[in-house]
Amino acid sequence: MNRNPSRLTPRPVGLPGLTLLLLFLLLLQWTVAPAPAQTWNILDTHPGTVTGSALDLSRMNDAPAGKYGWATIDADGDILFEGNPNAKVRFYGANIPTFMTHPQVDALTDRLAAMGYNVARIMGHDIMESWQQGIFQTPTSTDPTLLAFNTASLEQLDYLFASLKKKGIYVQMDLFTSFQFSSIPSLNAYGQSPGFLFPFLDDAYYLWQKETEMYLSHVNQYTHVALKDDPMVIGMCPWNEALLPNLAKPNSTLSPLLLTQFNTFLTGKGRATVSAFPITTTTDYWSLPSSSTTDSLTEFYTEKTVAVYNRMKQYLQNTLQVKCLVDGLNYLHSPLTNYWRNQVTDAYDMHLYYQWDIGTVTPGSGNYVYNPTSYPMLSDTFATGKYVGSYPYLSLNQEYLKPVFLTEFHDVFPNPGRDQAALFASTIGAFQGWDDINHFCFQRPDDGLTDFRVGAFNEFSMAADPIVLMSEYQGVLAFRASQLKQAPPRFVIVRDKSACGKKGDSRWENAGMANLGYLSYMYNTVTVYVDAPTVPVAVYKISASTSQASVASGILPSANLVPITSTLTSLQAAQKCIDALSATDPVENAIKTMQQAGLNQNKLVSETGEIVFDLTNRCYTVNSPRMIAAAGTLNGAAFAFSNAQASATTTIAKGTLFAASLDGQPMASSGRLVVINTTDAKFTGSQNVALNDGPGNYSYTVPAGTVSSTTPNLLLYTTGDFQLATTLSPASFTAYRIGMNGARLGTLPIVTTGNQLSVNFDTGSGFAFELIANPIPSPALSTTATVKVIVDNDSANNGPNASVSRSGSWSTSSSLPNYYATNYHYAVSTGGGANTTRWTPTLPQEGNYQVYYRIPDGNSARATNALLTVHYADGTRATRINEQPVPGGNWILMGTYHFLPGSTGYVELSDAGTTSGTYLIADAVAFVLPASIVVDNTAATQTGTWTASTTNTGYYGTNYLYTTSGTGSAKLRWTPTITTAGRYNVYCRLPNGDATRLSAANFTVAYTGGQTQSVPVNEQPAQGGNWVLLGTYSFAAGTTGYVELNNSGTEPFVIGDAIAFIAADTP
Repeated sequence: MNRNPSRLTPRPVGLPGLTLLLLFLLLLQWTVAPAPAQTWNILDTHPGTVTGSALDLSRMNDAPAGKYGWATIDADGDILFEGNPNAKVRFYGANIPTFMTHPQVDALTDRLAAMGYNVARIMGHDIMESWQQGIFQTPTSTDPTLLAFNTASLEQLDYLFASLKKKGIYVQMDLFTSFQFSSIPSLNAYGQSPGFLFPFLDDAYYLWQKETEMYLSHVNQYTHVALKDDPMVIGMCPWNEALLPNLAKPNSTLSPLLLTQFNTFLTGKGRATVSAFPITTTTDYWSLPSSSTTDSLTEFYTEKTVAVYNRMKQYLQNTLQVKCLVDGLNYLHSPLTNYWRNQVTDAYDMHLYYQWDIGTVTPGSGNYVYNPTSYPMLSDTFATGKYVGSYPYLSLNQEYLKPVFLTEFHDVFPNPGRDQAALFASTIGAFQGWDDINHFCFQRPDDGLTDFRVGAFNEFSMAADPIVLMSEYQGVLAFRASQLKQAPPRFVIVRDKSACGKKGDSRWENAGMANLGYLSYMYNTVTVYVDAPTVPVAVYKISASTSQASVASGILPSANLVPITSTLTSLQAAQKCIDALSATDPVENAIKTMQQAGLNQNKLVSETGEIVFDLTNRCYTVNSPRMIAAAGTLNGAAFAFSNAQASATTTIAKGTLFAASLDGQPMASSGRLVVINTTDAKFTGSQNVALNDGPGNYSYTVPAGTVSSTTPNLLLYTTGDFQLATTLSPASFTAYRIGMNGARLGTLPIVTTGNQLSVNFDTGSGFAFELIANPIPSPALSTTATVKVIVDNDSANNGPNASVSRSGSWSTSSSLPNYYATNYHYAVSTGGGANTTRWTPTLPQEGNYQVYYRIPDGNSARATNALLTVHYADGTRATRINEQPVPGGNWILMGTYHFLPGSTGYVELSDAGTTSGTYLIADAVAFVLPASIVVDNTAATQTGTWTASTTNTGYYGTNYLYTTSGTGSAKLRWTPTITTAGRYNVYCRLPNGDATRLSAANFTVAYTGGQTQSVPVNEQPAQGGNWVLLGTYSFAAGTTGYVELNNSGTEPFVIGDAIAFIAADTP
């Protein structure tokens, strides 16, 4: 918690991209609508996630964690797995609680995986408090051999690690967080947190070392692997946050010890000794004036920190044989502490709390004071002058060729604008090439389900706040799904080692960088540390001809020096960097032209052209083929996103607007997308605190001493629209409102014009919306046994019901792994359509078949726009496919299509319109008619009184059942006979509804192993006749699984119609 003051091949921005970007800048015209009166609606805050829904991102995880071996660092400073060295890995997750019951662990890890998290930061394992004892018994002696485990807590932690591993969630861990010396008189006498004693006392160090050895060497009873040997661990922090600049004022026991060691240091440097240690009971390090004594103390702190860190790092790597990265020193982002990281850590590891850093939270009696009126949104940072400490600003500290870990970031206090934190951190992180982002935090097992007041125990828990949760989906999709281009290093900040490690003025976080804030949004800017005493800090351009060795050494041509001085404004400093770009180099000139056009409009434009920060209107936008976003002041502005062929509007004054592809395809060819419009959320009965950034803006708090509703349960209403030009059939799309748990709450009308679809939405029942092509296979055309026909590229692997044909010039290969059967075919694209492969199945029956396309491991030479066309009974659908992703070996769902019996349908791959010279890959295509079992209400088991009706249309079969709402004693149970065990999508049928029906009907799915999942369903939508997804679940063969509906609720009636179980396993 921060509460104190990669080199890639450059990508040219071609003329088409430049033209589109300039057009994008011109299209961001601000036609501001009048601010509507605020309306707040009830929000369903159900904590689970419907399996298989648009908000279930667990499919992004490749479980179990560690399957590809250890995380390593390549020559460009990127994180890779040793068993999969061709793919950069990005991690996004949260800090999580440590000690929970098994059911609590299962619920939490399911939720983390569903949010798309693939990393969790584990801290506090060594806590020693009256309300929680960690994995160690409280020590009473400095003898490390007497340290003992607390076996009950150790078992809980073992289970947590095992559950995370199973879900594909990796771990970052602190080795020392909350261990106490309070029961060891000789150490407790020093009056300091243990971490501050490690550099000065061997007794403290050896207890730390023993704790670390026991923690890492213990063999987990569930995974059967010790943490030091488990590649699910990607990084270890030797100790958490306790860095010497924050050493508390020493007492009468500690002060003589520090004085002795400081004078020994001074004598060794040939300097005069001092009579008193500079830090006293009335003076801390931060209040010391600039002086030679402060400089000496700074150098003393540097040597002590580097020495104790290296001592532990060598023990980890040489004695314990730890193979993961050793990071840490994760507190304070000043040239001083950044230099320490440069000297010893494997990754640039940082904690950053914007709300703390800018004074929204300040020190106070007891703990802190919350000052809601002092919080500017991230989109307001430059307008308010509070950009130092913002997440993008961190990029000015990132080291060259070293991974970047933002292991704690935090904006969860209830100010409007907190939803911007994840979007800013993730998109700038993706642009800059960061490797790990962790939000703080999921605070405790019940996680925010009680008392979310500021000042209460759960105040840091983002899981109690729907608006922060929705912003996390934005962060995951932006950062993990490779939605944005990563920029190559463009400028390097060269710092003098002595000025950083030996001078007291290096303790301030903005030293030498006060006017460089604009650069975070424009360039990948890296830092190196060299011996350059005459020039403490300088900025150089990295040209295409500049070698890695030259950048790392800080020795660059004088012609590359950018003349930035401390007297320049941020705007002038940015202009100097634009001026430094070459007009004769095609790549640099394209960037130069684009960025100059932006700066002339007071807009910061990233060199990739995908990020634009409009400083005048205080709006931050992202415009990439797979993701779009706008954050900050929106005010009904019309946003045109040329790279995605999309546009969007929302009437909310300030918030975020976001859309992304969910199937890995560009939005224009995606068959499944999510749209998120965050507005605001608050408690029932919360107090409003007026903010100083405009009329009508508030922070929402609950009065001290009162208990609020269980979670913030009101959402701010707004309206908006989303348009997309799609290569698919616009008529094949359905738009859904979706709840916080991903459940489909009802459909939205879609207007189509040519290849354009348009959806009007509102946040009346949630922040998120789903668009999906061919969403639900009709159970009426399915079968009780799955029909599957796989057509391989190699005829030798095909049976009588499968054939493949080709035209053009194709060759076979098995050089890259994860192909189907024995090989794959490839052709060099001409772009003209001469190379084609056709897969033709002979299908035994009519039905809505799922079509899957197999892609082996890719690389940068493969096509990103291969043309794949499905020919089915009702027409054709063409899709552009990216064949570069690594790892491959996945069956990519291309949609669900109506096919007739026989061989009239087929799938064809062509190089028509494909980038000339790239490789087109043809492997296998699968046609799957999923087993489908429909259990109508007439076959359901009834408890209590239910009445058949046909009053409202849209039901399945002959009728539906209804009863009055009550306590839950009236029930319907649908029990299928499962022929083949496996995963099934479970749907409930909704007839036409009205306001008399339950808004949260309680469906429960019982599946393999006796597990159950409760799913609320809104039965009120007037336009019924829909199959609503309840999730994807594993069922054993037979009749052990079921779906049950009870009559608990407040509206008058509950409705039960049919339930469908449709096989979900891929080929």
